[in-house]
Amino acid sequence: MRSKSWMAIWAVAAAAWSCGGSKTPGTGQAGPVNGCSSFTDATAPGASRTVTFTFPSYSPPCLLIAAGQSVTFQGSFADHPLQPGVAPNSYGMEGASNPIPSTNSGSTATVAFPDAGTYAYYCSRHFGNAMYGAVQVK
Repeated sequence: MRSKSWMAIWAVAAAAWSCGGSKTPGTGQAGPVNGCSSFTDATAPGASRTVTFTFPSYSPPCLLIAAGQSVTFQGSFADHPLQPGVAPNSYGMEGASNPIPSTNSGSTATVAFPDAGTYAYYCSRHFGNAMYGAVQVK
């Protein structure tokens, strides 16, 4: 009976490990999100917190900010519709209550991030070209 219990424990541990159960240090999130394993630090008071985009990428795609700061997304949303979440062809977990709105018109959207977490986003037309990123909030 005892050996069956240990086998069950090992099976659960192996499944968690093989499914990316490791945590990215300091984030509370599992592994990279939308390809972001390191983030451009924009927490300083005068730092630029603007993510620009043209095909096929966001710049910078992975941005670190402090809770309470905002990020401005700038580019053609008609050509590159912004969607919150993990891109369908990517991986990772993100924070609950992603504040990034679905946006498909205009050229500027400023998003406030009141809570710590990692918030993924992607271009709904070009995610297959790895046009995605994440905002990590400390």
